[in-house]
Amino acid sequence: MKRIVVLATLLAMVIGTASMASAADITATGSWKIFAAWSDNLDYDDDTDAAAESDFDVWQRMRTQFNFTASENLTGALQLEIGTSAWGEPGAGADLGGDDVAIEVKSAYVNWVWPNTDVSLTAGLMPLALPTGRFGNPVMDDDVAAFVANAPITENVGILAGWARAASNLDDDGTIAGANTTQNAYLDVVFAVLPVTFDGIGVTPYFAYAYSNEDFGAQVLNPANAGLFNEADMGQLAGTLSNMAPTNDVNFGTESLDAWWGGFAFNMTMFDPFTVDASFVYGSADAGADFDRSGWQADVAVAYNGFDVVTPELFFAYTSGEDDDRGDSERLPTIAGDYAQGDYFFNSGGLVIDGPQDMAAQLGYWALGLNLKDISFLDGLTHRVGIMYAAGTNDENLVAHAAANANFNGIAAYGNTLTDEDSIWEFSLVNEYQIYDELTATLGLAYIAADYDEDVWRGNGLTAGADDEDGARMSIGIEYKF
Repeated sequence: MKRIVVLATLLAMVIGTASMASAADITATGSWKIFAAWSDNLDYDDDTDAAAESDFDVWQRMRTQFNFTASENLTGALQLEIGTSAWGEPGAGADLGGDDVAIEVKSAYVNWVWPNTDVSLTAGLMPLALPTGRFGNPVMDDDVAAFVANAPITENVGILAGWARAASNLDDDGTIAGANTTQNAYLDVVFAVLPVTFDGIGVTPYFAYAYSNEDFGAQVLNPANAGLFNEADMGQLAGTLSNMAPTNDVNFGTESLDAWWGGFAFNMTMFDPFTVDASFVYGSADAGADFDRSGWQADVAVAYNGFDVVTPELFFAYTSGEDDDRGDSERLPTIAGDYAQGDYFFNSGGLVIDGPQDMAAQLGYWALGLNLKDISFLDGLTHRVGIMYAAGTNDENLVAHAAANANFNGIAAYGNTLTDEDSIWEFSLVNEYQIYDELTATLGLAYIAADYDEDVWRGNGLTAGADDEDGARMSIGIEYKF
């Protein structure tokens, strides 16, 4: 009996030790946002009905990340998201009675350091962004399934490289190939980043290459199959390539898609209190459909941090636009970027919903602006004032070409696209009050003075009214960060 007790005790100790050895510390971080927004004339068209006029909604989005730490060399992360949900919207997670299936997996990945090296490896669904300047990256900045390796080369130079599968329609009996079960479409992205940092200055050049099989062209480039992979999933890499020319000039699905990008992000603090942030990228996409897409983007922001109560910042951004030829596209091809200036026209201004124009996907503009940031006269209360002028770099004939093509599919949309005859002024004020260290209240005000050329838009019939009118928004909300 004693032997049995001793053996049982030893077994319990072994099992307990094994359990302790495999245990992980679990921590949670999160961002929970609830915002109410009042808006007026979101489409900048005085002739539209009340659906586009004064509106009020309350939105919420709850993101929670669980970090599982086995050691300093091995971690895992799982981020869940509820929303974005409009209060009362059926099935979205914030309607009457609740009980909706609204929890989404935003990221789930494992990170580990290879034994006896400084090489860090990450695999899974993760947030992945190509190097960003002050305003984000227009090509790729989203959650994607990927494998990434990161390692130092010298004290000042590192390297990051990886492969991501941006889209897969499976089939060949992984099943799900959409309406056409003979097609197995995929889009892969490989990339390399070389961060170089010295005292007070940093530059991060990068290169990315995206490629697909022929089935991807058949499913994405053909407007008839837009529901399988569309612009919402693929940005402007391929979704609008098919519509830059009349459909009868395009041979869909005969070739694979190839695209590449080269760019850099730059940061300088060596002349403190002045700071400079800049970025540039050029990209080209070949859809094998008798025309290509290529374009570029550049921006720079200069801030002065020498004042106690305010930080002034001057910025300029430029993205190439379409010319008057209905063949090749001159806008930057994108995959799933996150790039915007200001607080309203291009951007959500900190709300849980995107800006109404989704301008990250409507490239072809230049913008010049001034921000007065970190204004503070009372403890816990800060303000940001912004003014921005933006105008289009797309030739006005883009509207006529789009109107002549029944499958233009949003290439040119009134209230979204800016031609070289259109411009806007944006004025914004954002106020933040720190209720607790983890809880912040925000009040935002924004006004858009729109100047769309009525002859360009109404004359081509892309909108019933095209009678431009200013737009406005007020938002109030809270964010709990932990």
